[in-house]
Amino acid sequence: ARGAYRLGGKVGLFYRRTEQEMPAFAEEIEQLKSEPIKLEFLTAPFRIERSENGKLKVTLRRMKLGDVDDSGRASPVPIPGSEFEVVIDMVFSATGEDPDLSFFPEVEKLKEGGFDFSRVDSRLRERLFVGGDILPNPRTVAHAVGSGRLAAEKIDAFLKGEVFTVRNSATEVAGFDDVNTRYFIRVNENKWKADLVRDSSIADGDAAVREANRCFSCGVCNSCDNCYNFCPDLAVIKTSNGYEVNLDYCKGCGICANECPGGSLRMEKRA
Repeated sequence: ARGAYRLGGKVGLFYRRTEQEMPAFAEEIEQLKSEPIKLEFLTAPFRIERSENGKLKVTLRRMKLGDVDDSGRASPVPIPGSEFEVVIDMVFSATGEDPDLSFFPEVEKLKEGGFDFSRVDSRLRERLFVGGDILPNPRTVAHAVGSGRLAAEKIDAFLKGEVFTVRNSATEVAGFDDVNTRYFIRVNENKWKADLVRDSSIADGDAAVREANRCFSCGVCNSCDNCYNFCPDLAVIKTSNGYEVNLDYCKGCGICANECPGGSLRMEKRA
């Protein structure tokens, strides 16, 4: 809805439940409410027809909340006689999605998410690799990429007749509390809203590369030289592989870790 508004549209959003049941992050909902976008809760589309002038006539009806359904939320129930119409140019539907496992009738969906494959024939389970939204994990891009890679490595080991072993992660991803947010530049809010879809500040390929280089790669050193420049005792040494700390000079002041924007350098207490 916010993207359509930035592309010049007069936008309205209709949702069949209330704001409390919206499957979105609270921050996203607040950002949506800050826009000149008409919000209609407890409203659901009932019928869409093409009018003679090419526009769309959408029939909607008011809803009320009923009993809790399988999603753990109150189910929307139509209110008889509450139908009304709106005429619009375009409809974007957000109907959600779920894995289609109809070819596995013995697979059951779990309440907490994911699916139970225990009833699948054991001989088939040895050749069955799953990932992404089928697993009971957050449905995020990062998890989809990670589970896809893990499945590929398992398949590779299986085809080679090898025993698959999980490799130790080379790095530890930093959390928000580990990142030094003072190094993030808060852009002008009006510019941020205007550039949400089309960033006018990136004019060519070189500018795109420079913009990408600002990424802190949270948890991974990007050679910003902060630890080297801020160390008061010259204990940080630059090498061809990154940085090393000369413990003969280091006094443990922690300035290097505090000035690391990505959280790749940390101080730990030792007994």
